[in-house]
Amino acid sequence: MRAFGLLLIALLLTTSTAIPALAQPVARHVNPNEVAESYDGVPALKLLSNAINEALSLRKNLSVRHLNTLEGIPVPESIREQHLEVVRSLKDLVLLLFNVSALTNEAYEYASLGMCSKASETAEEVRRSLIEVFKLKLRLIDEGLLNSYARSLASYVRNPSLKFMMSREVGKLISELGGAVEVERSRVIELLTLVSRCATGRGARIELETSPKMLFGHGNISVLGRVTDLEGRGIPNAPVEVGIYVLDYRDFKEVLTNSSGFFKAVFKAPPASKVFRAVAAGGGAANVKAYAYFTGNLGGGTVIAYREVPIKISYSRPTISATCPERARPLKDLNITVYTNIDVDLTVYIDSYPVLNVTLRRGGNVLVIPGARLTPGFHTLGFQTIPKGGIGGARYTCALAVTEPTPSINIVMNYIAVYPIGEIGIVGRVLSEGPEALIRVYVDGVKRAETRSSGPFTLAVPPPISLLAEFHRVVVEASYEGGLTSYRVCRDVVVVNPVGLAVLVIASFIALTHHPRVDVSIAMSRIASAISWVFARRARAGGVLRGAVREVFYEFLRIPFRASKLVKLYKEAVSVVARFAGSPKESETLKEYLGRAVKKLPPLLSRAFRVVTMVTEKDLYSRWQASMDEVELARSAVKVIKREG
Repeated sequence: MRAFGLLLIALLLTTSTAIPALAQPVARHVNPNEVAESYDGVPALKLLSNAINEALSLRKNLSVRHLNTLEGIPVPESIREQHLEVVRSLKDLVLLLFNVSALTNEAYEYASLGMCSKASETAEEVRRSLIEVFKLKLRLIDEGLLNSYARSLASYVRNPSLKFMMSREVGKLISELGGAVEVERSRVIELLTLVSRCATGRGARIELETSPKMLFGHGNISVLGRVTDLEGRGIPNAPVEVGIYVLDYRDFKEVLTNSSGFFKAVFKAPPASKVFRAVAAGGGAANVKAYAYFTGNLGGGTVIAYREVPIKISYSRPTISATCPERARPLKDLNITVYTNIDVDLTVYIDSYPVLNVTLRRGGNVLVIPGARLTPGFHTLGFQTIPKGGIGGARYTCALAVTEPTPSINIVMNYIAVYPIGEIGIVGRVLSEGPEALIRVYVDGVKRAETRSSGPFTLAVPPPISLLAEFHRVVVEASYEGGLTSYRVCRDVVVVNPVGLAVLVIASFIALTHHPRVDVSIAMSRIASAISWVFARRARAGGVLRGAVREVFYEFLRIPFRASKLVKLYKEAVSVVARFAGSPKESETLKEYLGRAVKKLPPLLSRAFRVVTMVTEKDLYSRWQASMDEVELARSAVKVIKREG
């Protein structure tokens, strides 16, 4: 029992010492950057964006509410000081801007009621407030503190696409805020001018605008305006100084208003380098301005009225497109609409040759391509803008087929004609729809007949002179009146002279029934050569004798043991092939040697030697000799064999 009591006491002592140990907090490592690691910059960026946007939308209370919320949210310690400075300065800027706007309106109202003293007091208060506004603008926008703060918040946005979009939106709003400050500055200058003239009764206003509304990097800009009194009546012959400025660049002119108070001055666009620097400084187009002073006299004097407006300048790269037709008529002017996003100088090319230089205005422009440059065929139409004022060029091309409609015809004609009593008969039809087609028939290049038809037609052409039997080329050509293109059908006919053939047969009979004589043999040889030349010429042209010519004519033309013009080419090819397959044997035919050679030749040599062999064999052993086209094919194959062998 005593042992049990001692055990219980020991257990209680152990428990009493362990519980306090368990009650102690567990030590953990504290990360001083824990806030930064878990911080999300999206809410702060949204509040900043909403605050500036509400201020630009003239909703002061909402803007200030967003800024108060933004000031109270936790931020990483590394940007805490910057955060408080920016938010408080931005709140002061918004409140001052609204105060300046309200006081300016109040001063205008006093001036319109003739309360010049009250208007002057209010204008002085506006001036002091505007000075404070520009101090804040210099720190926040011009020196980049607001942009730096926005970039710091964006660095805590984990989504890359969201980070990009929010940064771009905030940057745009900051630029617009700077522009709003410049607008208030312009209003205050006008107010101060108006108040200074209020007591003397010489108050005036200036209406001012620029043309074009958007200037694209180069060219001229017109500054137009009107000088009126406080009741809106134009002031004639008023001396006005008109100008444009950006940063340290200034250009101005002195003009007089017309009888209605209007004036105008034209200026060249400011240098691109100055505009780029102004945009980089913040405020965008608001930093490039046109202004006008109404002074007491030309060359200076007291300023009675003042007005300035921003000039919008873009340095966008030009883009062009055109509505190119697929087809055009030759020698006919072609109208094409070309679209561009800015005013540019353009050169039009046809197949790389310049044909037209024009100035395009923004939007659609109708160009007239001179028809003298449109010749039948396929052309490339190009449009090239000329780089100017720091803007690069752009190019657009399209394909253009210059064609005109031609009639298509189908004809049937006889292929054998008898001279001098026969005729070459042609029966045909115009297949295409349209006006009447002019149909002409040429025999060996000489026009022999002509007719007009929009449907079926028939022509009979006298055969040309032929001593024995000759081939002649007949061309039937169809075209529209005044057309530059035509549709042609070519046929070959055999013109036979039966009288000449009869004389030949009689002379041959006489030669066979009498003893051979040298003069008769020579004459017969020449006659045979003439006949063979006629038909050989037809064969060289690559044609095939028509089925209308009877088989007896082929037999009559066959000349035993004729010499082939391809043997020399074949020997040249064999001299190269022999290095791969050996020389042909005495007993081998051309095809046998070919079958043996192709097994040892490279693929390209094999195909070329096969062409030479087949054409040579046709020229030697077939009923018809190889045509000129086939001879040229064999010659080309020999060149390949020599080059590859």
